[in-house]
Amino acid sequence: SERNRQLQNYNELLAELPVQLLEVPNDVFSSVHLAVIRLQQATAQQHRQVFEGLRAAGVGVQLHYSPVHLQPYYRALGGAEGQAPESEAYGQSAISLPIFPGLTIADQDRIIHELQIQIEKS
Repeated sequence: SERNRQLQNYNELLAELPVQLLEVPNDVFSSVHLAVIRLQQATAQQHRQVFEGLRAAGVGVQLHYSPVHLQPYYRALGGAEGQAPESEAYGQSAISLPIFPGLTIADQDRIIHELQIQIEKS
């Protein structure tokens, strides 16, 4: 499918950057509704800087995960930093890159170029 081709292109373009694209096993045919990367060894501040820098550059990145125990309702019930370190690490490193029908290779090249700029700035 088109999204699977786009995901494969992202895999190739991201090879030299300090990010990890979430893997789809080879024996699985995914609908690829998201193209999630994780910034390696990112602090919450770096994550925010990269995300906001990409948005300012016109790249429609999204955040699709915030640790549940840190959301206001659950904080009121006792949720606090340090209770779920893996969940928190994922939350401060994950960013969804644009992936949609009609996204071109040139678009992806620009997205990755902007991502590299933002990572170097952070």
